Amino acid sequence: MDILVPIGIGFLVNFIAFIAFALWSKDLYKSAKLTLFFAIAAFLLSLFIGGWRGMGLGVISSGMFVLTVLAFGITYLRKRLVANNY
Repeated sequence: MDILVPIGIGFLVNFIAFIAFALWSKDLYKSAKLTLFFAIAAFLLSLFIGGWRGMGLGVISSGMFVLTVLAFGITYLRKRLVANNY
């Protein structure tokens, strides 16, 4: 169960970034790309740090990747639903 805490932290951090940028830019696709950038940056940083700290950051980045997949899914579904309504 302890592994879920850093995964949840990564998910929450990326969720806050996604919502904040979506409100600021009004574009969900750009917000999803930003979450992908953050997740990749955190993963690469974990490889450079190495050791136990790098492993912890890698677990946090896995939570960020989970939100990135969800963000792209939401963006795709929203685009499909809006396209079908017109």
